[in-house]
Amino acid sequence: MSCDAVLQSDPQNIKALFRKGKALLEMKEVDDAIPILQKVLTISPGSQMASVELARAQAVRQKEREHWSRSINRRFPKTKQNKNTKLSAASRVKLVMVSKSGL
Repeated sequence: MSCDAVLQSDPQNIKALFRKGKALLEMKEVDDAIPILQKVLTISPGSQMASVELARAQAVRQKEREHWSRSINRRFPKTKQNKNTKLSAASRVKLVMVSKSGL
């Protein structure tokens, strides 16, 4: 039986939640894995395995954010002309997304 099938009948099933969170993390679906692993820890605060997997997921997400930030900074370097223009990394990501979409 799949985790989703178990969770439909028992949304608080710690084993199914943990396995789903871990599987999502292995599939690089970090943003989906984190809230599930957090839910495991809400239900079972002492779960060391869930704590380890959540820490790993958060580290992966942080690494991804740093990668995106470096990528944006390389694509939109700060020059002397735009030194006073303070765009956050998130704003620069939006600029990239808009430019790629052709809007």
